Amino acid sequence: MKVDIVCICYQRIFYVGFSHSNVIDHGMLKFPSEYPMKPPSVLMITKNGRFEINRRLCLSMSDFHPETWNPMWSVSSILTGLYSFMIGKSTTLGSITTSSAEKRKLAKLSLGQNCLNRHFRECFPQLVELHQEQQKQQVEEREPSASSTDTLNTTPTDENMGHNAEELMEWAQENAFDITAAIIALLSFLLFVYRFLF
Repeated sequence: MKVDIVCICYQRIFYVGFSHSNVIDHGMLKFPSEYPMKPPSVLMITKNGRFEINRRLCLSMSDFHPETWNPMWSVSSILTGLYSFMIGKSTTLGSITTSSAEKRKLAKLSLGQNCLNRHFRECFPQLVELHQEQQKQQVEEREPSASSTDTLNTTPTDENMGHNAEELMEWAQENAFDITAAIIALLSFLLFVYRFLF
């Protein structure tokens, strides 16, 4: 599975974007001023059914375990470890357990959800643009095509009206006996009612 990891640094905070299988996971690495001697805190911002959002995660390369931290670990090493843990099933402080169906549901909503986040919009404008294009496409697919609209809104012409009138006359001629019988029955009923009332 191809995974794209994009990382933007701003004031010792790395805003992370994991792109895999049409899912966009947004996270954050907060590095202390003592880095690389001290580890960063790791948080996830996107609801993905794997981690609690906006909560520090307890990982071997996070500030929960400074005793296991290695100053030689680079940002890419941290991200690789985070992603490996993300797609696994191990539990830790800050992780949650949800069904596969729930994860798939959240995955479909991930890009739209991320676009509501100010930092995400600032760091990943290309993904915001992608979301806008997808929304536009969805609106266009929901709207009926111009040809369908023209067909539905066709104004009756004189020719069509004349054609309909001819069909109506033919129907009346073919069913003249039934029409006459129905009229006689109606008149008889009205006469009966009249005599009964008066």
